[in-house]
Amino acid sequence: MEEFLEILLQDELNVRQERLLSRRTKAADFHRLKTLEDFDWRFNPNIPRKQIYDLATGQFIRQSADLLLIGPPGVGKTHLARLWATRPSKLNFQVLYRSIFDLVRDFLKDEAFNQQDRVLRRYLKPTF
Repeated sequence: MEEFLEILLQDELNVRQERLLSRRTKAADFHRLKTLEDFDWRFNPNIPRKQIYDLATGQFIRQSADLLLIGPPGVGKTHLARLWATRPSKLNFQVLYRSIFDLVRDFLKDEAFNQQDRVLRRYLKPTF
C-alpha cells in the first residue's frame, strides 16, 4: 500500500511539473522548442561543445551575465538561443523568447495602438 501511494504521489508531482512547464513554454512564446539533442554538431565542428553545454545549465542566468550571439546567417545562432531559452523554463525561470523581428513588431504594434507600456512590461517581467 505504501509503495502504491508513493507511485501515486510521484505521478501527481510529474503531472504538475509537466503542466507548469507547458504554461511557461506557452508564456515564453517559443515558435518551436529546441534541444541539444536536435543540434547538428557536424554542421560546424568548430563550435565549442563544452561551452555550449555549460551555457545550457543556465548558470549564466543565475550570475546575471549577458549572452550575445554574433555570426553569419545559418550557423545555428537561433537554434542555440531557443535551446538556451528552453532550458531555463525547465529550471523554473520565467522566459520570453523573441526574435529581433518579433521585438520590432511588438513595439510598433504597441505604439500604433497606444497601449501604454504593456509590451515593455511583458519584456521586463521574465527572469530570462
